[in-house]
Amino acid sequence: MSFRERASKLYMGVPVHFLLRDYLTPLEKESSRLNNPQSLRGGALFVNGRALFLKGASIPLEGDERAYLCGDELVAFRLSGSIRHFNLEPPLGARVLSQLKEALPSEEVAASVVRYPWELVNLSSSAIASDFELLEEKGIEGHLDPGAEIVGDERSLRVGKGSRVEPCVLLNVEKGPICIGEDVLIRGPSAIDGPCFIGDRLSLIHI
Repeated sequence: MSFRERASKLYMGVPVHFLLRDYLTPLEKESSRLNNPQSLRGGALFVNGRALFLKGASIPLEGDERAYLCGDELVAFRLSGSIRHFNLEPPLGARVLSQLKEALPSEEVAASVVRYPWELVNLSSSAIASDFELLEEKGIEGHLDPGAEIVGDERSLRVGKGSRVEPCVLLNVEKGPICIGEDVLIRGPSAIDGPCFIGDRLSLIHI
């Protein structure tokens, strides 16, 4: 899941705003909610985009002003009345983050902070399992051939609309869920072990 998708499911019905560095701004299409800290003057929960809260962990949306730390890293902070005292124009530099940590009561939370891109590889299995729990669309919506075999609890498998899993495909969900997106083709003979995510409109063909 993307950060936006995860935030939208954790905080349903709450607008998600982004404070992004310049080189990331083309990725965000809703300009009214991009790099506009003035629109947040009533207060907000700010979450570090490099922080992953796994196994159902999250930061409460409501509450007192507070800084949430993972070691020395500021992973989230909640501001209300004092929001006007901080310069929240992106990017939030080390000076502002240090001020927030010093000014706000702090609380240690369980999170994984991505500092380097390759760390995403090590975290992917845990993230897939955690994101699967947030999915609203589960179960088999596409075609699962009777000749395909599921090892483990079928509730840990999602086959999206328009997808086709052909005979002689083994789907092993004993160690984690398997999420197959929409319009995916999986041909046998092949074996897929969870946790695993297969994105929309992909084909897995044994040659």
